[in-house]
Amino acid sequence: MVRPMTSRIITVLAILCNITQVLAQQTASEKAVWEQEEAYWRYVKSGDQTGFRTIWADDFSGWPSSEPKPVDVSKISVWKINDYKLTPLSVREHGPDLVMTFYHATTTDENGKQHIGRLTHTWKRIDGNWKIIGGMACDEPETAESQPVHH
Repeated sequence: MVRPMTSRIITVLAILCNITQVLAQQTASEKAVWEQEEAYWRYVKSGDQTGFRTIWADDFSGWPSSEPKPVDVSKISVWKINDYKLTPLSVREHGPDLVMTFYHATTTDENGKQHIGRLTHTWKRIDGNWKIIGGMACDEPETAESQPVHH
């Protein structure tokens, strides 16, 4: 019989191992895009609206969790968080100029409350720079067990 604490430790180790595999097997484009995802969250945490605006394509269309329907780039802006942790689940190149990311973001708001979100972004290389052309976010259900997957 496996004890509950041992089971949790095994689960955490499996998740960490899968995250390492996802990141270790990346192409140059996948690595560059993941670095942009990390920049996205640094901009949010610091409140850097100017930097944040640099990563979005002019023709972006997406569905933030805070919106009742999809929006264009004019509705995208930074918000307040105190901290964040990213868990990459899949970062996959789909041709020379297109990469899709799927990941969890655990954020801590100004009141110390944690939120876990599911996010996906589609990135396109435009004039040599990676830009978000599409995306969607939603809250992680409290009961879901999430584990990174290989690509």
